[in-house]
Amino acid sequence: MSGLALASVAVLCVWAFRRYARGSTLRKLAALPLTVSLGMTGAVAALGDTLFPASSVGAGLSQDFSAAANFLVRLRAVHPALAIVAGACIFYAASAAMKAHREARNTALAVWLLVLAQIVVGSVNIALLAPVWMQIVHLLVADLLWIALVLLALCTASGRTEGSSYVNLV
Repeated sequence: MSGLALASVAVLCVWAFRRYARGSTLRKLAALPLTVSLGMTGAVAALGDTLFPASSVGAGLSQDFSAAANFLVRLRAVHPALAIVAGACIFYAASAAMKAHREARNTALAVWLLVLAQIVVGSVNIALLAPVWMQIVHLLVADLLWIALVLLALCTASGRTEGSSYVNLV
């Protein structure tokens, strides 16, 4: 299953790159690979949290920066840092899509709300010391965000902007 998911990401990125290569919106595509990278770091963070649970948030932070800690524990800090960068990039891409593509407004709004939901769910996950059930909720919201982001990419790649005529996706 993961092979199909990775293939779909690759096809989407190539397709979107070709669609955007003519315009100035190429930089907005960074939201897609950043989101994939965020998912990968999230998987590492979840594994580290599961195998090496912290007794408190403070203890977890000290473990994250300890040279004696397992590499999975030290990599846990990468996920929240990348989440800030990816979240800002996704907000930017959704804002630009909302301004330029009238049919993408609802999808862009869904992306915004899901990014905000992920920030809240991720913060609660950290505060609760990453119980498995909360990690699953975090993963569910991440999947919903990925779906909304892919739909937004498809919407904006149609070429239809404010005041322009409709151009087919094909």
